[in-house]
Amino acid sequence: SSSYLAYTRYHDRTFAAITQSVLDHGMVLVYFTSDPVFSNSNQWAPLPYSWTVYQANYSINLAFQTGAQSNASTVRLHFFFVPFNSSATVPTLSSYSIANYKFKIIAVAGTLGVAIRHSGVNLNDYNAVKGYLKLKD
Repeated sequence: SSSYLAYTRYHDRTFAAITQSVLDHGMVLVYFTSDPVFSNSNQWAPLPYSWTVYQANYSINLAFQTGAQSNASTVRLHFFFVPFNSSATVPTLSSYSIANYKFKIIAVAGTLGVAIRHSGVNLNDYNAVKGYLKLKD
């Protein structure tokens, strides 16, 4: 048996619409541009997100955490690597050049959170969520 302790680089973002009530009864959704160089403004992927670097046997991962620093309105955006085996060639996280991703954070209040869950809207599809919630870019 083996284990891996994942260190992350992260950025904390405060979003006032995220309250303790949203965390307790609603939901927080985070999307990002998965290809910051070539993507268009309609290509948003949900977090958590992972892609594989096959030649080096590791994955690149993006994830989020709510309530960072004991503050309900803080979202911590994580970037980290996960090796697939002991021979993986993982870059040095502290000096790795991270792309300039764009993120969208959505706070959904309790009753609306229940409604969207029961509506059948694909929560992994930003444009479907945007349409259901009538969000503007």
